[in-house]
Amino acid sequence: MVEIKGLKIYIVIFVTLLIVGLFFAAQYLLALYRIDKPLRDQLAALEGIRGLEIIENAKSTDIRLELEPGIDFYNLYQNVDGIMEKILGNKRGKIIITNNSIKELSASYLQMHYAIYEGINTGRFLEMKKNIDDIALSLELDNYQVWVDNEAVYLQLDKNNNSFYSRISYHDNNVK
Repeated sequence: MVEIKGLKIYIVIFVTLLIVGLFFAAQYLLALYRIDKPLRDQLAALEGIRGLEIIENAKSTDIRLELEPGIDFYNLYQNVDGIMEKILGNKRGKIIITNNSIKELSASYLQMHYAIYEGINTGRFLEMKKNIDDIALSLELDNYQVWVDNEAVYLQLDKNNNSFYSRISYHDNNVK
């Protein structure tokens, strides 16, 4: 047994490893019960969310959502964003919407996205809405909604009990 000034080295190493392990376990439990669990519980309580995944990054926490068809996308998005702001604060990351919709709705979005980006770049949102109305009419969608706020354009397309959701930010895309 190696001893330095009466201390056994293996005991010092064991105690050091134990303290480091307890530190990391405490950090994990703190994150779990102060952030992950409240975030997961509050988001799961919202109507319209089919599935959710919390993605921890180095500087932020992203949320991946799978949404039910036919919900009020804009209001649900605002609620999710508010919950993230309250719980995560400056560690709030992105809200990622997963669309498992039929290809027809994705193709419909591709036809509309030109009008959306043109509206964002020009600031002519009424013309953008009219162009989207014309495209939606030709595609025979069951329903569609377009919302505009200070941050983004929100689009919801519904057909045959399927929905496609998209949020196009003014800032993330360097369009304005």
